[in-house]
Amino acid sequence: MPATRLWTNPQAAGYTPAGGALLPIGRITNATIDANGQRLTFSGDGDRYDTLNVNIGNAPAITLTGGDFFKFLGLMNGGFGTLVITYEDAKNVLGTGSAVVTLINAAPDSPSGGAAHRQVGSGTITFVSSSADGITNPLSFTLAA
Repeated sequence: MPATRLWTNPQAAGYTPAGGALLPIGRITNATIDANGQRLTFSGDGDRYDTLNVNIGNAPAITLTGGDFFKFLGLMNGGFGTLVITYEDAKNVLGTGSAVVTLINAAPDSPSGGAAHRQVGSGTITFVSSSADGITNPLSFTLAA
């Protein structure tokens, strides 16, 4: 079946701290990818609209939401690692068309969450990153053929 180029259900998430072993992250309900572009605009001399609008930098990050909040707390190690998430193709699940997103130099940051009375708890954690050389994007993705 051909790939739909539509994705559902982030799955198979895992974080590997530098020098450590893969830590699977389950019960993910949402994974949000943010390129975090930084815009610089300019206008002057009575301009009504910007005459300059450029992207001067990016700070990629991925935020995970899920039910295993205490797993998120356990990822806070003060170091860096690699985060990998696989998104299912809408029809082929983890076959043709699934997408694998990788964030290198990823640092777990600011987990939060909790649970209300008689409700399933949920939490979030954001992985921030940086480029090793200032040029290479730490965020990449591949599509399964």
